[in-house]
Amino acid sequence: MPANSGNSKDVTIALIILLVLQTLLAVKVGVFDGLLGDTDVYMWLNRVLDLHTHGDWSNHTLSRIDPPYGYEQHWTRPYDFLLYGGAWLGSFFTDFRTSLHIWGVLISPVLEVLALFAFIWLIRPLTENSENGIAGLLFVTQMGIIASFVAGRADHQSLILLLFILSLGIGLRLLMSGFNARTCYLAALVASLAIW
Repeated sequence: MPANSGNSKDVTIALIILLVLQTLLAVKVGVFDGLLGDTDVYMWLNRVLDLHTHGDWSNHTLSRIDPPYGYEQHWTRPYDFLLYGGAWLGSFFTDFRTSLHIWGVLISPVLEVLALFAFIWLIRPLTENSENGIAGLLFVTQMGIIASFVAGRADHQSLILLLFILSLGIGLRLLMSGFNARTCYLAALVASLAIW
């Protein structure tokens, strides 16, 4: 059996495990009953609803908390863009509010799938090709990873973790292959998104 077929089989198994774990956690959280993971998720979704209603991307204050002063959040804008973009696409099929709720449930598992492939890409220079899928299996079964990507828990930790994995992969390639201006610019872009 060629190494690539074993690798793709392991990646497929990792994806199946990821989906099973996400489904079990979604049941535990109550996602199928319309609930979300924690209070921060509701704050994220309300923040994006405010952006949709008022369109003020420079305002970080939630007016519904501690009126009349509001509460200024330190959360990252790239995650707002992801939430807003997914909800906007879904709004072609339903209203924006419903679309945002559905996307708020799905965004973390979608980012976990991307993080899985990013992790396999990260370790590729360090491992034999046949070991990449096994590493993917280990990745999706780590408690810290599972907790960061739970369905119904739309929070920016999932995006930050994905960007961290990409930063490590780019940095590793810079260390192994020497200076490359394009790779340096890519590293700066990914790192700046992670802290914006």
